[in-house]
Amino acid sequence: VTMIKDPASPYANKELCPGFVRIVMRWTSPDGLTLSEPEIVLTPDEQDSPATQCYYLSILPLEPYTVGIFGNFNIQNQRLLMEPVWSRDHRHWSRTTRQPLFDEDYVTAVCINDIVLEADGTVTLYYSASNTDHNGKIREGDVAENKLYKAQVPRRKFFGRKLEGDVTLVSPAIRFTGKNPKIYVSEGMELTCEWQDMFSTNAQNVEVQINGDVAEVKLAGKIDLTSTGYLHITGKGIVYDAEFPAHAVAGSDRGTHI
Repeated sequence: VTMIKDPASPYANKELCPGFVRIVMRWTSPDGLTLSEPEIVLTPDEQDSPATQCYYLSILPLEPYTVGIFGNFNIQNQRLLMEPVWSRDHRHWSRTTRQPLFDEDYVTAVCINDIVLEADGTVTLYYSASNTDHNGKIREGDVAENKLYKAQVPRRKFFGRKLEGDVTLVSPAIRFTGKNPKIYVSEGMELTCEWQDMFSTNAQNVEVQINGDVAEVKLAGKIDLTSTGYLHITGKGIVYDAEFPAHAVAGSDRGTHI
C-alpha cells in the first residue's frame, strides 16, 4: 500500500484540534434514518494523562460481552495505539488492561478496520501500522513505513482470567450428568480443581487431565450422578473458558460457559 500526502494540504505541527478533546458517542435508530440524542460512552478519565484522547471504538459482540478496540491517542507524542475494552451493554466500557494490544517501539500510529470479524471460531482483526507519528513525521534516520497486518485469536481465548497465588475461580452451580467438564487454559498451565457439594462445606480434590490447552475434570467415578455443586479452580496460568455438558447447570436445560 502506498500513501501519498498532498503537499498543498497543510497540517498543524502537533495537534490538529488544539483545545478540543476527542470522545466517543453513541446513537441508536429504529430505522437507520432517525437518530436518538447522542450519548457519551467513552472519554479520558482520571487515570489517563492530560494528553489522552479517544480516537475510535470498533466493537464485536461476543456473548456474554461485547469487546471493543479503543483508539488511544496521545496528542503530546502523537502516538495512536489500540487498547482492548469490553462492555455488557454497549454503553459502559471497561478498560481493564489499559495497555496497548501491540506496543512495538517503532509503531507510532495504528488504524484498524471499522469491524472486528468473527468466523469459524476465530476472531480476526485487520489493521495498519506505521512508524510515523499521526502527522506523518518519523524519527531521524528512519524510513517511513506503513503496512497492513492481520491478527487472529481463537474465539475461546478472547477472554481469560489470570490465576496465580491464592486466586480461586469458582464455577456456577453445576449438576453432574456423567460427562466431564472441560476447561480451556493457556499452554503449560498448572491447574488444580476441587469439587464442593452444594450441601456441604467440605471440598474434595478431583483429577485434572490436561492435553495442550484443554483440561478435562475427571468427575466421573469421583462424585455421584446428579450431584450439584461447584468447581474451585486454582493454579498458575490463564483460564479462558469452561464448558459443561447439557443439563449441567443447576436449573438449566442447556450447556454453558464461564
